[in-house]
Amino acid sequence: MSKNSVLFVIYDFPPEGARGTKRSIKFIRYLPQNDWSTVILTVECSPTKCSEDKSLFAELPPDLVVYRARTLESLFHGNSAHSAPPQATAGAPKTTTATAPKRPSALRRMLLWAFRTVGKATRIPDARILWLPFAVIMGYRAAKRHQCKVLYSSGPTHTNHMAGAMLSLLTGLPLVMDFRDAWVGNPAAPELGFWIGGWNRLFEKTCIRIAKCVVCTTDGIKADFEKRYPSIPNKYVTITNGFDRSDFSSDVVLGPAPKTPVMTMLHAGTLGEERSPREFLQALGEIAKENPALRAGVKAVFVGKNTPFNDGHTIEQYLDMFNCRDMVNIAGYVSRKESLDYMIQSNVLLLIIGRVPKEGAFVYGISGKLYDYAAAGKPVLTLSEPGSTAAVAERLTLGPVVDLDNIDQIKTAILALWKSHKAEAIPYSPNLELLKSFEFSSLAGRLAESFNQVSKQG
Repeated sequence: MSKNSVLFVIYDFPPEGARGTKRSIKFIRYLPQNDWSTVILTVECSPTKCSEDKSLFAELPPDLVVYRARTLESLFHGNSAHSAPPQATAGAPKTTTATAPKRPSALRRMLLWAFRTVGKATRIPDARILWLPFAVIMGYRAAKRHQCKVLYSSGPTHTNHMAGAMLSLLTGLPLVMDFRDAWVGNPAAPELGFWIGGWNRLFEKTCIRIAKCVVCTTDGIKADFEKRYPSIPNKYVTITNGFDRSDFSSDVVLGPAPKTPVMTMLHAGTLGEERSPREFLQALGEIAKENPALRAGVKAVFVGKNTPFNDGHTIEQYLDMFNCRDMVNIAGYVSRKESLDYMIQSNVLLLIIGRVPKEGAFVYGISGKLYDYAAAGKPVLTLSEPGSTAAVAERLTLGPVVDLDNIDQIKTAILALWKSHKAEAIPYSPNLELLKSFEFSSLAGRLAESFNQVSKQG
């Protein structure tokens, strides 16, 4: 292990395949090249985990030390489908599959009702708060045992930041907080009541005061912190999300896949709540009605979880609403490796960014799949209101960037892509020099610089 050790406080960690795991995994992989080794503090088993991808273990260093702290969430949710040993483990933690859960007792049903109606409603800071005491106890032991020099927390989950702040106070170690999405300032978060919002603002401000460095994935999140906390200056840096070149084979060719009778448009990733394909599917249905040949010439594929949207509809309802069910394949959740394979085999990649209040558009986090899309070497159709994601997509010149409010422009963009595909090839000229700056090998070096600076400050 390197002489410089950092304790990662991250609730979402393999076998969990949530969106937040990719960034942590890539930093863990490339930090040793910058003289920093990692020790992981994560949850033992969480009933709230929504997806499992054991293939992610292959990306972790074989000698990685992982501490898994229990959580009281299991009292309210029953048995989890995921389990792992609570003690420190070297290499990829072994997992076992739990047997089918028994019907919860009357007491547990009562606790579950209380948690859902009262506990989750508090959102202070989120539903994972029941992990906090155990994370602090085990994290303290791990930091001391491995003589860690720095603490690192990544959120959401923002309970990670509270655990990191408490560990910093207990151990005296400097804390680097990483915001993939904003906390109080997140424009996609539901409205919080006066008291709940007040407590969240207090905890956020306290954590930021304790932290020696606050990493933000976008300049918008950074600017939001600087504006709201002018009395806490000079500790914010931007380290974007990115891509790992090694995820893609060396023979990836920039541009569309070989010409096929059908143009395949792929959306990879979670859709739900504010992030809705409604406008895309409406445009697809309308141009298929206006151009019958297009109905057999375009196929949209959705890979990933799809949950109900803010308007109460599901993606299946949209397909019937806009008469385009025969043009769409819903593949569901797949492993990260399978998702990357889908990208390589597609002709066009579809990026859908959620609708948020206009004033918060630049504080809304940039989807990590934007960078994977760019690395996959395929034209990208970006559907986004003006904001951080649209700006980066335009700078990278990946393909058309269309406002979600303009159905006619979405139709025009799809039709133009289809006609180019039929003719010969879809035009594609990405900004390769800019793309290089988003490689995780480089981003990990910038994070290591932050660790170096705060460790010297003490």
